[in-house]
Amino acid sequence: MISGARTRRELAARRKTFRELAPVYGRIASYLRHRRLALGWSQMDLARAAGVSSSTISLIESGQNRCSLEVLLLIAPRLRVSPEHVIAIARKGDL
Repeated sequence: MISGARTRRELAARRKTFRELAPVYGRIASYLRHRRLALGWSQMDLARAAGVSSSTISLIESGQNRCSLEVLLLIAPRLRVSPEHVIAIARKGDL
């Protein structure tokens, strides 16, 4: 049963990490939306420029999906910011 207890502890630690990161993902979504609107782009405009679906943009901005690093690497340059800048802003909460 040692492995079972270890697994429960690991799962609990992962859940805690996800809860702690939830606000960061929310701020990433807000910042991406802010930048998109500042450029006067629709979700479809950004999706086409980044090579992703408009539903991907919609789900990220609505908070229904987390923005993966892969998608952030596609989106951020189209919004004229670096992925590192987006993450730094989101971590600090300076939106």
